[in-house]
Amino acid sequence: MKWPAQSPDLNPIEHVWDLIGRKVRGGHALPDLTTLKCAVLMREWSLMSEEFVDKLIDSMPRRIGAVI
Repeated sequence: MKWPAQSPDLNPIEHVWDLIGRKVRGGHALPDLTTLKCAVLMREWSLMSEEFVDKLIDSMPRRIGAVI
């Protein structure tokens, strides 16, 4: 079975990283790597709403159907 290469449609974590990235940037350019500490990522992860995660999970059948 062939798998789509790097398909973000089937990888909900890509949406999670996108949300975290936007929150960390706060509408600005990303800070350099020395500024971007694990604590910042963990803070944003903990602030992510359960509703956001639930929507990603609920969207999987639609995403898989679109790929098929």
